[in-house]
Amino acid sequence: MTQEHIKFGAIMKLAFENLRQNYKKYSILFLGLLVLSTLIYTFSTLTKTLGTNQTLIMTQDAPVFITGEVVLIMITMIYMGYLNRFLLNQAQQNKQLTQRLGDKQSKVIMVALVQLLMISISMVFLGVLVGIAVSQLVGFSIASTQGVVLKGFVGFHLLSLIDLILVFVGLPIVGLIVNKVHISGIMPKIHKEESRKYRNPWLVVVQLGLGVIGFLVAYYASHDILNYQTQSLALIITSVAILSGVYCVFNAFYPTVIQLLLKWPWFSKRKLHENTLNQLNTKLIHHVKGFSLVTLLLAVAVGAIAVTNSVTTVSIERANDNTFYDTVIYNHQPEVTEAVKQLPIEEKTTYHYKVDGKNVYMLKNELETQQLKLKVVDFGQPLINGNRLRYKTTSYQGENAKAELKHTISSSYELIQPDNDIWINTFELPTDVTYQDMSQSEFDQVQATSNEIQLIKTKGGIAQNWPALMAIEKLQLGDKMGNDRVGGMRNSQVGGQGITYFRNLSTEFAILKTFAIGISLALLITIISILIFKQWQSFKQDKATYQTMQTQGFQPSVIKKALFKEVLALFIMPLIPGVITTLIGLEVFNYLTVNIYQLSILPITICVVLYLVIAVLVAFVYQKKLLKTAD
Repeated sequence: MTQEHIKFGAIMKLAFENLRQNYKKYSILFLGLLVLSTLIYTFSTLTKTLGTNQTLIMTQDAPVFITGEVVLIMITMIYMGYLNRFLLNQAQQNKQLTQRLGDKQSKVIMVALVQLLMISISMVFLGVLVGIAVSQLVGFSIASTQGVVLKGFVGFHLLSLIDLILVFVGLPIVGLIVNKVHISGIMPKIHKEESRKYRNPWLVVVQLGLGVIGFLVAYYASHDILNYQTQSLALIITSVAILSGVYCVFNAFYPTVIQLLLKWPWFSKRKLHENTLNQLNTKLIHHVKGFSLVTLLLAVAVGAIAVTNSVTTVSIERANDNTFYDTVIYNHQPEVTEAVKQLPIEEKTTYHYKVDGKNVYMLKNELETQQLKLKVVDFGQPLINGNRLRYKTTSYQGENAKAELKHTISSSYELIQPDNDIWINTFELPTDVTYQDMSQSEFDQVQATSNEIQLIKTKGGIAQNWPALMAIEKLQLGDKMGNDRVGGMRNSQVGGQGITYFRNLSTEFAILKTFAIGISLALLITIISILIFKQWQSFKQDKATYQTMQTQGFQPSVIKKALFKEVLALFIMPLIPGVITTLIGLEVFNYLTVNIYQLSILPITICVVLYLVIAVLVAFVYQKKLLKTAD
């Protein structure tokens, strides 16, 4: 028993020493797991906490965070799989380590497991600390879009911590089993050595053709993914077509381009291009599946940001299209009146009313002379993009205007006089309430307080004046934000439907943006890490290659540039098919707007630039590390 403890203690010591010696080299691993643990904890906390917070209408949005948590765990599984293989590979290549363990593979596996557990557990606790802050920030940010204050919300949840521990301790244990199976020879090696000095040209031509056909089929099949009748078949066809297209890019297109460049003397004989191309070809041979996976993950990462940005922009535009008035003023306290004066008002319509028991009185003169404007569907115009309705402004007067104002007046009165007889907190008006229109003289004789509502349309609409409109709504509602008592008003286009629609959209898309940014960040970290894993796996071979080149008299500056180009090209290769796949995926959401590709230019550009910046940094660090070791 004592001997076993000593052996395990030695393994712990060796694992810790190895991590301490290589902490700079493994820094990207720490960062990747920290981001993933923080995101998983944040999504889990938001699901468990905000969904039960009664001050925020978010129960219906909990599935978004649940889905996000599941997706993040799946991404973590992929990340852990590559990290596990990387640590095992590094341990096997460490001769000093293997000699101290007596060349016993079982002990090497245990060292890799202990290292992975050390990294995972430390990142769990750091992830929780960061996650608490992020959860607080995201929770209050989402609440602010609803104009409410979270009561008793804390960004810590014990069950979220337990979830995180299960994931980050369970996956390394699964990795231990995989390593034992792999070492025992039961599982064949994923990447087999193979020679491609000669490839059947007809096979290459066929694969190139399949790649092009795959992307074209995916593009046209994606049109029918949202068609309920053909949805399943279209989804299967699109997925298979994209997979075949991406695979053929790395299995046929890039190798063909490399071979053509090698046969072009003017290019291949300059600045060590021949060596760089051969190195890239070798990596393609061994990692076709890995590059394909990276491409698909990159497409999802970029696509999530692009789609969320496009849908948000389109929906904000629709908030102005679907309603004419931006807000209704029913509470005329001094602070509200002062805030209204600051609005850039384009049009304002005022209606007076009185309430006596279950009788509501309105001025006939106002109903007949003033124009109550509403947005209605314009069936005389063709649909936008084949399925989006067009709206036009229509004016109502008299009885039609009175019918449209019933909900707004009743709900407004409910909010300023909660103890009344005409409203019962439902979307339907009570049948025993009467609405009468009368002359000014008759109106003056009614023994009740005169109230008024102001229907306001601002210059620039809700989107441009959102902060000011939201501030006014807070002043009017006070602690009633999110209360069912405003349901009647929000059910009426004449009342607060426009601002309510925009606020709900803002909440939905704040949640979707959180989801998209979280998933994209996790995917980006995973993509970069996978490429780094694969690059570090060839570190020993690259070192020998460039040492040989130094002995052959090549200038260090030339070798340095060649190595930098090689690593940078490794990152750029998945980028091209990744962006193509993203553009194909955007076609699924093209029904939302006629210019989704135009709206996606900026987010795609930002993602690509960020990816390239990271690629340049990684290439610089790898080049510096390799040449320093080679010296």
